[in-house]
Amino acid sequence: MQPNWFVAIEAVAEHPLSFPPLVEGMRLLHPADYHVTIAFFGQLPFDPSDRIGGLLRQIRSERFCAVATEVLLLPRRDYASVVALGFGEGSDTLRCVITQWRDRLRGALDLAPEQRPVLPHLTVARMKPRRDHRAIQERSTWATALADELPITFTFRRIGLYTWQNQRLPNHPHYRATRWVELE
Repeated sequence: MQPNWFVAIEAVAEHPLSFPPLVEGMRLLHPADYHVTIAFFGQLPFDPSDRIGGLLRQIRSERFCAVATEVLLLPRRDYASVVALGFGEGSDTLRCVITQWRDRLRGALDLAPEQRPVLPHLTVARMKPRRDHRAIQERSTWATALADELPITFTFRRIGLYTWQNQRLPNHPHYRATRWVELE
């Protein structure tokens, strides 16, 4: 299987998140994996570092913070595969970085422009989507309990080209950055 690749801005929480007890089928992301995706490339048969390295060096954003203010079940509340945090203050800065760079980065790899609307979010948990009422209710209740931990501020200091870890271990980061660009 070929690895997924994406460019993302690393997110560092001002303090560790406190999570409610997990519901069946849910797994938390490692804090070292917290990021907001700028451009998703999917599976590629090659390392895209050389093709997008020049564009990464052109990204000239200042370091900034954003405040997570809501919990999102994505792609839909009734068929979610992700629990994510949505942003209030700082969301416009994230949206601008994504809007300015995602299609330029995708174009450098001969990928079509992204069709989905820009939604800055930070994934904190993953699960297989389920349609049964009990699972939907448990996940909604979990998301509501997590919302009680908000707001929380995240700092954004660098952008990376990410892919999977060579060896994926439980309770360890699943992603690794092959290139970094420090924000100013």
